[in-house]
Amino acid sequence: MSARLSEGERLVLRRKKPIRPSKWSERHRIVTTSSFPGPWRNDLTPYLVGVMDAGALPFVRVVIVCKAPQVGVSEAVNNFEGNRIDRDPGPMLYVYPDRDTARDNSKDRILPMITSSPRLRKYLTGYDDDEASMRIRLKHMPLYLAWAGSAARLGNKPIKHLVLDEVDKYPPHASKRETAPIRLAEKRVITYQYDHKIWKISTPTVEKGPITQAMKTEAQVIFDFWVECPKCGEYQPMIFDQIKWNKETGEDGKPVHPDPKRMKGLKLAWYECIHCGVHWDDGWRDKAVAAGEWRSRRTDGEPKSIELMHYLTTRRPTAVGFHIPSWISTFVSLDAVKAARSVRVGPRQPVNFS
Repeated sequence: MSARLSEGERLVLRRKKPIRPSKWSERHRIVTTSSFPGPWRNDLTPYLVGVMDAGALPFVRVVIVCKAPQVGVSEAVNNFEGNRIDRDPGPMLYVYPDRDTARDNSKDRILPMITSSPRLRKYLTGYDDDEASMRIRLKHMPLYLAWAGSAARLGNKPIKHLVLDEVDKYPPHASKRETAPIRLAEKRVITYQYDHKIWKISTPTVEKGPITQAMKTEAQVIFDFWVECPKCGEYQPMIFDQIKWNKETGEDGKPVHPDPKRMKGLKLAWYECIHCGVHWDDGWRDKAVAAGEWRSRRTDGEPKSIELMHYLTTRRPTAVGFHIPSWISTFVSLDAVKAARSVRVGPRQPVNFS
């Protein structure tokens, strides 16, 4: 008597050629909630290519991303998880700060990601009950959604793929009797000790916040995005202090912060290359980012920065960190970055221009 495989089992066992998540995304991901709807394009956010592909390396278990808001990281992680649904299935859990955010992401992002992609849509069972807002049951795996304040949603499920989104917004404890939600969720991957994947993503809040601490204490290496100057061709990590705009003086003749609202409207900020001093406008910044690459952050024990994939394949770290500031995003103008920081510092206050 021969055993018959289910349709879901046949889909999983069907031999597939290896493909990086970034390439898979351009072939199979359709973005529905975006200012650029349609097929995913790596050229819009080139800095996310390395992040997605690093997570797919078999020895990498934890990917930590400390990011600015609205730089595309959440969609990149959805790309990665879509690739896992297709290429490396297993129980999946997304954890959000609160229930409303979990429900909204399920309805507006995750389920549309599956239904809009011909590649992923074939994994749907066709039953409405299997597409509930907090649980999506596919032919070959379950996908759960939870929130940090619910110990019940975080427990009692073996998980292979875990996404912890905006961890700095999590409450300190999942409930009065439970430990921190991050630790509670991480216990779910014990069953998949040798092949689980954990994503920790957040905009940082305070120095002792979860994402900053994860970068400091968990990441075995941190990567920064180096860009290539369109003028001199030299590489450099972009830093905020190189974003400049015209000096203004107060009534006493001393330098003051320019008025952020006025300067933002006039588009007068630029980035100054640390090598040749040429001024980049937003267009040149975009060219510099398009030619960029991830490199390891220098440390006392690692004085030289090393390209991402070379570092990963030779050192084989299990936990890696990425820092993504707003000024490498093509969606954010240099004026907006400078204006936002000036508002936080305090407009029209005396400063030391150098």
